[in-house]
Amino acid sequence: MLFLPADSLFEPGLIQTLLAASPPPRGGGTVLLDGGGPIPVLLADPALAAPLFRLAADGAPIHEALEADLRRGAVRPHPVPGDLWLPIPTSEELAAAEARLCAARGIANDGVVDRWVNRRLSRPLTRLLVRLPVTPNQVSLASLAFGLLGAVGVWAGSLAFSALGLGLYQIATILDHTDGELARLKLLESPQGAWLDVAIDTLIHGALALALGLTAARVLDLPILRGVGLAAALGVAASALVAKWLALPAETGRGLRGLLGWMANRDLFYLILLASLVALWLHPPALAWLLAILALGSHAYWLAAAGVRVATRR
Repeated sequence: MLFLPADSLFEPGLIQTLLAASPPPRGGGTVLLDGGGPIPVLLADPALAAPLFRLAADGAPIHEALEADLRRGAVRPHPVPGDLWLPIPTSEELAAAEARLCAARGIANDGVVDRWVNRRLSRPLTRLLVRLPVTPNQVSLASLAFGLLGAVGVWAGSLAFSALGLGLYQIATILDHTDGELARLKLLESPQGAWLDVAIDTLIHGALALALGLTAARVLDLPILRGVGLAAALGVAASALVAKWLALPAETGRGLRGLLGWMANRDLFYLILLASLVALWLHPPALAWLLAILALGSHAYWLAAAGVRVATRR
């Protein structure tokens, strides 16, 4: 049984620290120490947990019983970094703790645009939705609607509609960040939700790549670009599915692994979309080159990623 103070915030790393520690002795427990003093965060054997639970169920504090157990050696101390546990005795510290909790809900694959733009816009929305009866999957479906509308705008071909389409895609991206943050804050993460998120991302990015190809084919009067757009859409979809299926980490460093880790976020896709809008405005022939880069780059990514993971497993 795990005992935690009600007026505190703890990171998931606190649970990992407890699980990494040796199990508590029979009839004993492991209490975490922070800053040199005992705090009531305890992993307890059932024999020790039962009397503490009865006290807590009666509304009585458990710190005196816990200190007595500590003195007689039934509870073993275990040091823990102070940043894993945060007491919240005042309303001001509650607001700071809430902001800290929301700010820590990013993921390893966040790129520069995600960290500096999308997360800053998604967090206020998440803090609003976490108080409402809204599920992460509902937010994901809203993201899908905005993303597909954005693809329709890009497919329309005019500069104004393409700009509108990219704006709608930006909203879809913010909602895509919000659904993950909401799932982590509401403890609603699930394999089904993760795959739904991947499927929606794949549909949106594939639709945008195909729409870019159709627009380029119409603007430049080159029907072959429709096929290039389809190839780009298939490459984007394959990249997303391979990355999810193989559970590719966001690696850093030099060499092929570092390059794949850098390509695992959406920064390059953002750059292609923005460059396509500028090309449509100033130099439409550049659309063909951007489309070719997207098609070749996406297929090169998933083929290289699959090859690296197969070589690693061998």
